[in-house]
Amino acid sequence: MPRARLSLAVAVAMLLATPARAQLFGRQTLDPAYCKQPTIRETIVYVDDTMKLSQPDWARKLAAKLRATLTPGEPVVVVDLSPEAGTSSEVWTGCWPNRPDADRAASAQGTFLFSRSPIEQIGDQQKFFVRDLGEALTQIARNEKPAVPDATDGHVHKQLLRALASDSGRFDNADKTVRAIVYSDMAEDSDLGSVFKPLGERVDFGDRLGTSLRHGVFYAYGLG
Repeated sequence: MPRARLSLAVAVAMLLATPARAQLFGRQTLDPAYCKQPTIRETIVYVDDTMKLSQPDWARKLAAKLRATLTPGEPVVVVDLSPEAGTSSEVWTGCWPNRPDADRAASAQGTFLFSRSPIEQIGDQQKFFVRDLGEALTQIARNEKPAVPDATDGHVHKQLLRALASDSGRFDNADKTVRAIVYSDMAEDSDLGSVFKPLGERVDFGDRLGTSLRHGVFYAYGLG
């Protein structure tokens, strides 16, 4: 190969191996291939958009808790929960970039001439996941809808149960366990019931809402 061509090839190789690659080819993204792995659980993060989310630590702490417990390829969905309207909307979804130990061992023995080993890419992919997750959480914070207390009783009337039930299709169609993490003060105050007064007669919420949120295991976070 002529010297000029050799020099050009070396220059291109150096460029692709440096941080300039990200600038040249755009923002590096999360590889959707991790979503093809079989999993036994998915995680949904519901963020109450009436919460005061101005403190930056909440999103970082929530992301750290998730990172410590996610399994390889586990789907994660971030949902904007709007309890004043009793509705919800999906903001982001991604799958945790990791491989089972057996796959890691097999890939470590492979030879990759023109690309990095999939195992070597996991560290970067996990950074992209945490970055995108954090951006989704803070997007809800930026669109925060400060709740207005009612003039008659001073309470913020929230329909958290209806907001969660509006996303019931995700539970009804699930073929695996759904771990639902709700970031909210859980201050339900609607015709279904209120945390500010005794419940009174027993209420069948599933019958009222038309769903039982089956397959779901719920955790509350952000209560104080």
